[in-house]
Amino acid sequence: MNVTDLLKKVLPHLVAILVMLIVSSLYFYPSMEGKSLQGHDMMMNYGKWREINDYDHFNGERPLWNGAIFSGMPEFLATHYEGSSVIAQLFVIPQKLGLPLEVMSLFWYMLGFYILMVAAGASPWIAVATAIGFGLTTYNIIIIGAGHFKKVHTLALIPPTLGGILLLLRGRYIGGFVLTTLFLSLQIVMAHVQMTYYYGIGLILILGVEAIYAFREHTWPRLLKAGGLMVLAALLATAPNYAKLINLYDYNEHTIRGGGSVTAQEEGVTTQGLDKGYINAWSSGVDEALMILIPDVKGGKSGAVSQNRELMRKAPAEYRNTLGGMNEYWGDQPFSGGPNYIGAVFAFLFVLGLFIVRDRIRYGLLAAVALLTLLSMGGHFPALTNLFIDHVPLYNKFRAPVSILAIVAIYLPLLAALALHELSTRKDLLEAKRKLPGLGKPYPVLYLAAFGYLAFLLLILVLPSAFNSFFSKAEMEQIGPMLSNPESAGQMAQIVDAIERFRISVFRGDIVRTLLFTLLSLVFIWLVVKRKIKAPVFVAAMALLIVVDLWPVGRRYVPLKDFTRKTATKEAHQLTANDRQIYQMEMAFTPGIGERMKELETTFPAANAEESDRLLTYAVNTRSHYRVFNVTQSPFNENTTSNAHRSIGGYHAAKLRRYQDMIEQHIGKSSMPVINMLNTKYFITKEGLQVNPGALGAAWFVDSIKYVEGPTEEIGALNGLDPTRTAVASRDIQEKVGAFDTTAPGDTVAYLGSAPDELTYRSRSGGERLLVFSEVYYPDWKLYVDEQEVPVFRVNYILRAAVVPAGEHTLRMSFEPKLYHDSNLISQYSFYLFVLVLLGLLAWGVVRELRKSQPDSKQA
Repeated sequence: MNVTDLLKKVLPHLVAILVMLIVSSLYFYPSMEGKSLQGHDMMMNYGKWREINDYDHFNGERPLWNGAIFSGMPEFLATHYEGSSVIAQLFVIPQKLGLPLEVMSLFWYMLGFYILMVAAGASPWIAVATAIGFGLTTYNIIIIGAGHFKKVHTLALIPPTLGGILLLLRGRYIGGFVLTTLFLSLQIVMAHVQMTYYYGIGLILILGVEAIYAFREHTWPRLLKAGGLMVLAALLATAPNYAKLINLYDYNEHTIRGGGSVTAQEEGVTTQGLDKGYINAWSSGVDEALMILIPDVKGGKSGAVSQNRELMRKAPAEYRNTLGGMNEYWGDQPFSGGPNYIGAVFAFLFVLGLFIVRDRIRYGLLAAVALLTLLSMGGHFPALTNLFIDHVPLYNKFRAPVSILAIVAIYLPLLAALALHELSTRKDLLEAKRKLPGLGKPYPVLYLAAFGYLAFLLLILVLPSAFNSFFSKAEMEQIGPMLSNPESAGQMAQIVDAIERFRISVFRGDIVRTLLFTLLSLVFIWLVVKRKIKAPVFVAAMALLIVVDLWPVGRRYVPLKDFTRKTATKEAHQLTANDRQIYQMEMAFTPGIGERMKELETTFPAANAEESDRLLTYAVNTRSHYRVFNVTQSPFNENTTSNAHRSIGGYHAAKLRRYQDMIEQHIGKSSMPVINMLNTKYFITKEGLQVNPGALGAAWFVDSIKYVEGPTEEIGALNGLDPTRTAVASRDIQEKVGAFDTTAPGDTVAYLGSAPDELTYRSRSGGERLLVFSEVYYPDWKLYVDEQEVPVFRVNYILRAAVVPAGEHTLRMSFEPKLYHDSNLISQYSFYLFVLVLLGLLAWGVVRELRKSQPDSKQA
């Protein structure tokens, strides 16, 4: 193969990549001007990981414990892993070169789907047209706006992984193995297991169809070979990620995702996984699933109608104030950032693909789309959902079934793209005919499918109430009593009627929109099958329709006005007057903070006020010990407090199960003994800062320990407990605790300072004492008394404790997860193997292609 031939082969792909990069840049052009989308996740993560990021910045090491949220918890997600962290750097390279995160996120979507379509056999032009459309589907845009970048990257990596599997099924083993291994490994790096899991459900159905055909056609050897290579690819992809996966799995068993309440488990109420109500809180309603082809089937995203000028113009003048106060979204999810609109053009092509695509994958894709759509309904389709929750492994670890539609938005456009390929290449589409009852003669299947689909849309347009409800269950619960009250029933009925008519008009407006794009698509399809236009013109026209369809819908939910200065997140987390007041108090009463601040300023001279505040925060938090309870906002759904202090609240998708129990039974009920034992020294209230004189400090001696039977009695015994004198513990640790003496005058314990994963104290006592620490218990914490290890055990349901010897001693408590260190060694060597195998296969494939392209030397 000479250079000219190579360029001819590669050039279309390079042009396609450039086009996708240009489209991504145009869609998120404000990011090219130095602005960014300050999504919910970005806001939350900034404060959540402040302590870890600060320690990394000042010490060059990422700790495994985060003391800033929920009184302390492990952090196995944001830490460094050998192998997987190196692979993850591939996604960082564009940002280091100056390309904005939003632009690159959209580009990754498109590139991943482009690879899938090329692997599926589509031309570069069909591949780029459908890849751009996939990137612009609304859910993909919405999660970029929300800052869910791990989910973004996972969804972008699923299509090329599927492309590798398609190559394996078609006998292209080297390319298929390399693609599957590489992109599956990158998927695992992102650690968004939920999306990979849902993708796997659909993949099983596709492989099931392949198995049926292999049985019918006696092609088992080929399928078994492909299946074996898939297994090998999965093992090789998983190996560099072993440390990340095994540590997250081990941690998961201690979290709310690992099971229901610990006390409920003890009583046999539940055993594994999340509570069904929690799992199904965000479920797509049965009628809401129409969002796939009609965007505002439930009115769009949550927010007052008055904030949407276009909607307010449609509202009847006499009811404008009432309608303005209503929620724009009227579905049954707690709130919505917008629908998962996959596109009118894609939906129409998908339906046609069921009839015209000859590849048997259409059956697997239909099964995947159907099952996953039904599962997305969650609690609204309990028969199927409960079956999966109760009997399908790991399904009960994940919540928000509506997010399953993100995977539907991969499988559905794939069949649509294959249909586009068939329409642009086949000349016999009108020859396949079928006679339906009531029709005098057979008609082309293509037209029957098209007009059947159009009839369905027209039926929805004419009878909207037959296919959609226009009030949420919560709204009906509020409206119902007023409709039943004779005094308000008449007026309320008029208001309800006005609201319903208004919402029907919104719904119908989008049905008409979907109908328009469907008809336009049908016109171009008719032109190409009738040979009125050539295939390239048809593909270009359909590409334009796809983009024009999806582009403005995404803008509804992530408008350009959402772009702000890149400093907006930092500004939202600036130190407040309350924060500075706390720092002043701590500096006044805690020795060493001033000296520590001077040391830091010498080593890390501050260039501006922001850096100076960072030094101050780090100095205070590493020399003093206190926690803060911020009740000015929802304390267990915010991380701004954690940006400046150790908080007893916070936000994390996988908090410790026992801590959640304490929130529900004690902390959330303002139980002061429990709040005191967490050393909650400050309350931030709407009236200002309040100092809590009852905070027990970093650690304290107690006189006795009360043993109870199991976790239910243990958490219950905290009611009425005086934690300054007594600890409570499960009886099964009694032997481990052993004997100790009651406290005496002169017994003291002092806190000397800390890193997130290492705490230092000095104790002085006249005998063996039981020392309780205001720190959350986790099995991997070790305590060293003058560097001699002593046992650590759990008391007061969530705290650490130990028996310390008489005399004066230095105590060092260190977080030492052995599994983390051992597994990292395995991942490191597995990464080397991963790289060698993939590079070797790529080299082999290139050499083989070069040999094929060279003329036979004997004929020369």
